[in-house]
Amino acid sequence: MTPMRSVRNAVFPLKPGKTPEVKRLFTDEVLPLMKKVPGFQHEIAIINGDQLVGLSLWDSRQSADKYQTATFPNVIAKLNPFLAGAPVIQDYELAATTLSA
Repeated sequence: MTPMRSVRNAVFPLKPGKTPEVKRLFTDEVLPLMKKVPGFQHEIAIINGDQLVGLSLWDSRQSADKYQTATFPNVIAKLNPFLAGAPVIQDYELAATTLSA
């Protein structure tokens, strides 16, 4: 497997009380979509009250960008009933990790 090189941070503001539904949806529907995208390597999703934060690791920035245009609109469509606003997306270069590549 190619070493992880790019990290995309997506912060989703959630409607109050929607954490259980979002956890289920992310596990059952969003992750399977992401796993099909070439270059996808790992996802860490965390929830803190009214925010879902997704850290996705990619083999390259190009793979993350392709996901953003081709698959991310489907992810937003699935999450939209639970969102309190638009997600904020930031890209990073991976500096170090203990995750296996």
